[in-house]
Amino acid sequence: MQKKSLLILFVFNCILVVVSWILALYSYPRLPEQMPFWINFLGQPPMLANKSPVFFVYPIVQTLFVFFFIGIAQILSLREKETGRKKLLKDYVLLSLIFFNLIFIHVLSSLILLAHQIGEGINRTYFFMIFIVILILIPYYRMRAKLLAQEQKNGP
Repeated sequence: MQKKSLLILFVFNCILVVVSWILALYSYPRLPEQMPFWINFLGQPPMLANKSPVFFVYPIVQTLFVFFFIGIAQILSLREKETGRKKLLKDYVLLSLIFFNLIFIHVLSSLILLAHQIGEGINRTYFFMIFIVILILIPYYRMRAKLLAQEQKNGP
């Protein structure tokens, strides 16, 4: 069951990366010649530039981010001795990555909507709520790790 949940989380992360690439590849030919490449969070107007393949930096960075953190989780889990903590660490990283993927997709879709003058940019409430969920996961998984350690100490 533990490996199945890890597989499901991994598959969801892969799906989100693919969604980001589909969004970018589908939208790029339809983008106007002048488009934003970065959305300023401080209320300044977006930085506009000519349409170029630099637009694909967002899905590229997202893909590298996912591979990097999955690799880090794998390396750190190799150092863990208890199998329960290994699974918990991988579980935490994969679940957190889902929310980071949602942030990448939100920024990319906001840029696309802004380029077409449909949206106003980043939905700050959505953006910060995702970060709050990520931050809530930290004490949640620490608590789960302590409970797991107590269960292993007390025996089956």
